[in-house]
Amino acid sequence: IEFRQKHRIEKAKQLLLLDTYSVGEIADELHFSDIYHFSKTFKKITGISPLSYLEKKKINKGQED
Repeated sequence: IEFRQKHRIEKAKQLLLLDTYSVGEIADELHFSDIYHFSKTFKKITGISPLSYLEKKKINKGQED
């Protein structure tokens, strides 16, 4: 189960960076029972929430430009 969750979270990271889908849509797409469960699992694996991850990546991208 742990491997599968990590794989789903890696996919979620990719989808978040596309900036096309909402967190809820990503949770649904990756077959989480709800957005709360998705966010909790994301934070458990990455150490930060999906929105914090996205904000961090946007800040880092802005520094690269």
